[in-house]
Amino acid sequence: MTNSIDGRLKDTGVKKEVAGVVFLALGIYLAVCLLSGISSSKLGGPVGEYVAGAVFYSFGYSSYIIPFLLIFIAFKLLLRRVVAISSGAPLGLAVLLFSSSALFALLSAEGAAGGKVGVFIGEPLSRYAGPTGAAVILLAISLIALLAVTGVRLHKKNGGSGTKAPPIDTNFDGFQQ
Repeated sequence: MTNSIDGRLKDTGVKKEVAGVVFLALGIYLAVCLLSGISSSKLGGPVGEYVAGAVFYSFGYSSYIIPFLLIFIAFKLLLRRVVAISSGAPLGLAVLLFSSSALFALLSAEGAAGGKVGVFIGEPLSRYAGPTGAAVILLAISLIALLAVTGVRLHKKNGGSGTKAPPIDTNFDGFQQ
């Protein structure tokens, strides 16, 4: 009996859909917990308050990326036939989370805005590359991760940027004196 149920679950993709619903619920719950942590009302309850505190302690302001990561994974699992989401997008969001935490840690006093993870990454990088070098490296990594997540391309694959620039006249016959 269990073999036939496992076979049906594999065939229909129900396992992925169940996982998608779980990720969606976790993402929404974490977003509510993080956002209500700012106000006096704790909408996530005591557990949500502790979870939000632990996440914010670890990642600082970058912790607000985590609900997007969870919801992104949920959409990938739930809408795999409708919407094509790159399999690298969740990884890109994770890289964005870590690099932005380190960047926040570098830019804030005592690294508090980046959380412990940001300090863990940012301090050694700053020590070896200098504060400016570390900021440039982390900003570049964050931008690359953002490009990977959004799928935005700076040029089209067919060789243009969307609008074609007029050709440059190299023989300078058009100049008059």
